[in-house]
Amino acid sequence: MGKSGAVSTPTAMWLEEQPLGFSLSRLPGEYSMFTREIGDDVYFYNARLNFTSFLAANLSIAYRREKAEQNRLGIGDRQFDLRFRLLKEKEWLPAVVIGITPPGSAAPYLSHDYIVLTKNFGHSLGDLQISAGYGSTYVFRRENESDSYFDVFLEKKSDFLDTNYLSGFFGSIIYKPVTWSGLMLEHDSNTINAGLFVTPLKWLSLQLTSYELKEFSYSAAVNFKLDLLPQKLRTNE
Repeated sequence: MGKSGAVSTPTAMWLEEQPLGFSLSRLPGEYSMFTREIGDDVYFYNARLNFTSFLAANLSIAYRREKAEQNRLGIGDRQFDLRFRLLKEKEWLPAVVIGITPPGSAAPYLSHDYIVLTKNFGHSLGDLQISAGYGSTYVFRRENESDSYFDVFLEKKSDFLDTNYLSGFFGSIIYKPVTWSGLMLEHDSNTINAGLFVTPLKWLSLQLTSYELKEFSYSAAVNFKLDLLPQKLRTNE
């Protein structure tokens, strides 16, 4: 869904050299967090910006075609979240990141508050990345009739339209036999998903995903540096 991670779970991976990113991804309706409207595929348009070496922001728009055709949705459901890197990966310690969705939405389908740990292992047969985390089972909601974003209350995710996205323990394994391609396997707190990704260019990543081997989908992401040298210096370099 446009975030740094596996199929639908986050990792503590941090793209320091490519702080700006954009992505497009599709989520099959059967596995959508909009559980009362199964069958309506969700298309995620996402933008990411790393402000510092420890703070990043993500903006997502979840577009549902059937809703839009009924003039009930507009551009889509918006979601904003922040990532904080608490610890860089070290020789014996994993990287640690927490993700927070600021409260204030009347319908926080996409909200997720979590902590995740990631450790990388190098080997002659390839690189292995293992992540494990926990997503809050509660969500902050705003009263539908309230105009104040601070008029919020706490509700269990399972009581809010049966939403269970990133609720409880989750984890993923990413294996890269070569530098430009790899395989993913995850448990997203509900189902087991898998994926294949390739990075044909340093700034481009393409991904094919499977949800329980029942539904297949895709995503594409581009990531850019923001400290590019002038053309003449790049040519000389």
